[in-house]
Amino acid sequence: MVQATSETSTQQSILMTFPQSLQGGTNVRLIDGDGNEIAAFAPEKTFQSVLFSSPDIKQGSTYVIYSGDTKIVEFEVTSSVTWVNESGITTGGGMGMGGPGGGMGGGGGQRPDRGQRPEGGMQGGQPPEGFEPPADGAAPPAGAEAPAAGSPQTQ
Repeated sequence: MVQATSETSTQQSILMTFPQSLQGGTNVRLIDGDGNEIAAFAPEKTFQSVLFSSPDIKQGSTYVIYSGDTKIVEFEVTSSVTWVNESGITTGGGMGMGGPGGGMGGGGGQRPDRGQRPEGGMQGGQPPEGFEPPADGAAPPAGAEAPAAGSPQTQ
């Protein structure tokens, strides 16, 4: 699973999600608009996302990400965390290795604060037809039968 730095971080970062997994040992480089290498590394294991974070990354500046000698994407850093894929800037908050925008999952949802229910409350199914919760909130009486499997449910 990939995770970016905090949106409130004072150091800029870039989270790149590649369109497919890359083999371990593949060299990945971040180059600024003046041709300076900001970061370069070759992960040991197969990967699909990389996170660059450096005091040398500046908001409003242009950068290029390379995989080996192949230019993958050119973009401008627009926020404390800039999410990119091979097409350019995307939105953050994706899930799993696919991360933001493109790849697996995508989306821009936010997890609720701890202990908070999502706006609109919890969403769930309806109880089976004929289900009557105990009036006093206690557990159902011993020996109470559940509705038969496949019985219709209320809408």
